[in-house]
Amino acid sequence: MTATTPTDESARLAALRERHLMDTPPEETYDELTRLAAYVCGAPIAAVTLIDSDRQWFKSILGASLRETSRRNAFCAHTILQDDIMVVPDTRNDPRFMDNPQVTGDMGIRFYAGAPLLTDDGHALGALCVLDTTPRDLTEDQQTALRTIARTVVAQMELNRRLIDRERLALILEATEDGVWEWRPETGETFFSVQWKRMLGYEDHELPSISTEWERRIHPDDVAIAKAAFHANFSSPNATTHVEYRIRHRDGSWRWWHSRGRASHDANGNVMRAVGTNTDITAYRQARADLMESEARKGAMLEAALDCIITIDAEERVLEWNPAAERTFGYSHDEAMGRPLSNLIIPEGMRMAHEAGIAHFHATGEGPVLSKRVEVPGVRKDGTELPLELTAVPIQVGGRTMFTAYLRDLTERRRLEAEREAALREAQDRADRDPLTGLLNHRAFHKRLEEEAERIPQGGPSLTVVMMDLDNFKFFNDVYGHTVGDDVLRRVAGRLQSICDIGDCIARFGGDEFALLISGDASETAEDFEARLRTGLGDIVFSPSGQSMDIPITVSFGVAQLGRFDADWREAVHQADERLRRAKTGGADGAQADRVRTLMSGRVEGFSMLDALVTSVDNKDRYTRRHSEDVMLYSMMIAEELGLSEADRQTVAVSALLHDVGKIGIPDAILRKPGKLTAEEFEAIQQHPMMGSIMVSAAHGLEETLDAVRHHHERWDGGGYPFGLKGEECPLIARLMAVADAFSAMTTDRPYRKGMPRSKATEILTEGGGTQWDPQCVQAFLSALKREAKRAAA
Repeated sequence: MTATTPTDESARLAALRERHLMDTPPEETYDELTRLAAYVCGAPIAAVTLIDSDRQWFKSILGASLRETSRRNAFCAHTILQDDIMVVPDTRNDPRFMDNPQVTGDMGIRFYAGAPLLTDDGHALGALCVLDTTPRDLTEDQQTALRTIARTVVAQMELNRRLIDRERLALILEATEDGVWEWRPETGETFFSVQWKRMLGYEDHELPSISTEWERRIHPDDVAIAKAAFHANFSSPNATTHVEYRIRHRDGSWRWWHSRGRASHDANGNVMRAVGTNTDITAYRQARADLMESEARKGAMLEAALDCIITIDAEERVLEWNPAAERTFGYSHDEAMGRPLSNLIIPEGMRMAHEAGIAHFHATGEGPVLSKRVEVPGVRKDGTELPLELTAVPIQVGGRTMFTAYLRDLTERRRLEAEREAALREAQDRADRDPLTGLLNHRAFHKRLEEEAERIPQGGPSLTVVMMDLDNFKFFNDVYGHTVGDDVLRRVAGRLQSICDIGDCIARFGGDEFALLISGDASETAEDFEARLRTGLGDIVFSPSGQSMDIPITVSFGVAQLGRFDADWREAVHQADERLRRAKTGGADGAQADRVRTLMSGRVEGFSMLDALVTSVDNKDRYTRRHSEDVMLYSMMIAEELGLSEADRQTVAVSALLHDVGKIGIPDAILRKPGKLTAEEFEAIQQHPMMGSIMVSAAHGLEETLDAVRHHHERWDGGGYPFGLKGEECPLIARLMAVADAFSAMTTDRPYRKGMPRSKATEILTEGGGTQWDPQCVQAFLSALKREAKRAAA
């Protein structure tokens, strides 16, 4: 039968540990007392036992080789419940012990007698016991002797404790850095220890031990409080007074001391002497001040942090839970503190993995996600899940391992990303259609052509590419206005739809340009097809209001056919473009922009598609294409002035043509708005550099243009967008293009305003050099303009 637990168990265990006897080597003193108990009681087995929380440990044992047993099976666990000797004449007849392994096993214990080892406070630490393998009893004299020996054992324990305490005190006094003082009121005798004097910068012989040496060094503001604490020692018997004050060091500095004092009194209450110690706490007070400041800063950061900051201990109990964590997960600080983290924010399905990860770290010191930024799911108090970005780091504080986690709620970011992706898809969908005619546009046409070219069967031409341009379309816009021009474009688009088959591809490239992709008979030549197409479009006319004469709408064509073993589809588009150009002009086009387009469309995969997007932007904002070509011209002037290489100048040219391609994603109402933009509208405009960089990055071979497309709206002083780059943080190609872009924007006419004179624009550039624009690029551009003006004058 297991013994019950004493009512004073906690205090009893504390008293046991104060004696420092558990798991110590054998000592002859205790062994002699054990032998004496065995001799007096005539027992073959005797022991001094100590009862710990879950075991019985033998400080001394005679007649057995045990060092400890389970408390559950210990006879002495019952003895410590008694005030006096416990005697068990026959263990087989006692229900407490008849099933005990020491009774039923090899030891065969039949008799037990034990005297509790009681401290002065009445706590039973263990027992002095005697045992036998045959039933028996103790005489009164034997019981008296056993009690006496037990008291002697306790006395020996107390003696051991005092010796240990005395040794500890001697070591403390020897190692302490505190100064010690003593004062006797009857004689006025004062004592200052060597360390007391050294704390003030003096050696023992340099400073006399008189009370005035202490008084005259106290800071004037602290004299009253220091003396008051000193005199309080006399009126407070057996009480220790504490006080902090400043005292002057030998070097003139003020040191903070913590003084402790205590007075001893005789039987009549008279002070016999006062003693105390002084500790230099200057560094401590500074450290405390620094810590308070640090804690204040830390508290402010925790309060203000937008991210959740959570600290847990090795058992994953929450030690720190900042306001952001309260807002994110729904648990208050008090609700979270001390609870396992897995029960708060980790989804149920991931808790085992989380706990296994912590166990793996404790076993190996490694963790697969520690000190890394990872995305994980979390759960709120209301049970809803949320995506989180997690960075967790292990820290060591006072020998303990803890983990601090920084978590960011990704819900809003995911929503914004989804919106951006949807906006991009919508922009790309819009990019497939011309808003005026409903036809496919440049980008969609190229995609369709690429797809159809992949399916061309062997056996001759089967695809016909037609590039078309309305003749004298500018006439309709200039004379009758853009509304009439738009109507003309819609008429042509409608006629093309009526004469083409359902499977044919019809596209508006932008402006007055159209393109066709026809799947036809391999026997039909390009000339035959062109003749058939011209017949179908030959009777389109415009009838001006109030006039009897119709104005014919004529179209120029360029036709190329594509076969399995002929040139690829890009070359077919190039041939059709060249034939259209010759049909309209009768010669080669020497414009620099067209040369760049022709060159790059043949060399860079995806350039033609992006160039088509520039044309699509032109359909929304007619200013854009002319602006891009002007920016290319001005950028090339700056690049040449700066001495850039031929390869870099080519990159500048292509970048200029593509720099505003991101405007394809800006709503028409914002792009064409003549008045001042709202904050929301301007924010939409600010998205076009990033949108453009996304589009350009999809085309292989245009990587070097990304800096210009992404950063051409940054400012020299860091006030630009999208990243607020400052000075040379912004790439050179973007800085020079920012100058060219600004000059073109200022000097070009818009539908809602007149462009300013070049002289005014150059003044603005000069004033803005070093703030809005790179001063070196501004100076290079102004120099190039002057050189151009001189050549024109000559």
